[in-house]
Amino acid sequence: MIDIIPSISLTGESKTLDFDNSIEFTIASHDIYPQNEGLLVTVTDFNMEDYKRVMQYVGQRITTIPNNMGGFGPIDSKEPHSNDPEYRAVAIIGHLGLPAEHALYAAGFVNCEGKLFNGDKTEIFTLPYKPQGVKEFWSITRYSFLTRNTLPGKNDIFNAYNTKPDDNGNVTITFSVEDPKDGTYWMPVNAGEGFYFVIRYYSPDLDNMPPGYY
Repeated sequence: MIDIIPSISLTGESKTLDFDNSIEFTIASHDIYPQNEGLLVTVTDFNMEDYKRVMQYVGQRITTIPNNMGGFGPIDSKEPHSNDPEYRAVAIIGHLGLPAEHALYAAGFVNCEGKLFNGDKTEIFTLPYKPQGVKEFWSITRYSFLTRNTLPGKNDIFNAYNTKPDDNGNVTITFSVEDPKDGTYWMPVNAGEGFYFVIRYYSPDLDNMPPGYY
């Protein structure tokens, strides 16, 4: 995949979407599940204050949801929580994602003390290089809690690309502002800024994942 990226090109027309009411635009231009259609009609007056209130709640609720089960699959699928509106709402923070059968996302928001991650405190995690039940590969991406996006110019980690196991078959990752230069894999974060990370296990055997993964 890495080798073919330079040869990929995209063509097409790019333009700004123009609408006054985002919910009315969604109802008019998208296929909507019946479960959502009636709900959307009742909140067409959704405003910025509503948005801030909802995002504050979602930001708190997401710390209690361990993975993407039910978040990205069809709302009427057999995947656990697929028809739970809170799980679906939390999934929008991830923008795009795969159903758990294709990739299990294990999210980290708080440390062992139950406190949200912050760039002012170094956090260190040790994980198995070859996790049980993962058929393909894994990756780790860290995100800003302020923007809900990746940190520009900061590296992510992939077991098939830029890591290798230690003598015990593990990898140790350090989230910190300064490079620890101690042989662990450094994932830079911003001083004074909240962050979270997501481990993606591709092609997981959901009946064979080890305890604590989700």
